[in-house]
Amino acid sequence: QQHDFTSQIFSLGYCPTGEWLAVGMESSNVEVLHVNKPDKYQLHLHESCVLSLKFAYCGKWFVSTGKDNLLNAWRTP
Repeated sequence: QQHDFTSQIFSLGYCPTGEWLAVGMESSNVEVLHVNKPDKYQLHLHESCVLSLKFAYCGKWFVSTGKDNLLNAWRTP
């Protein structure tokens, strides 16, 4: 699959279950994409660029950090 983004990509997180890919953007958004389906979620988690993304081993949640010095934890869709 190919995806187009409107902002520069700063970070990626791949879910250990193989179902989801999280993309951290310069625009402060995180886009969560299903690997095999067209499901796509856009989350505004930060006030600045998203620097890192990491899924929990179980795949049920992920964390993000940003240049705004915040760490956010979110449930995987």
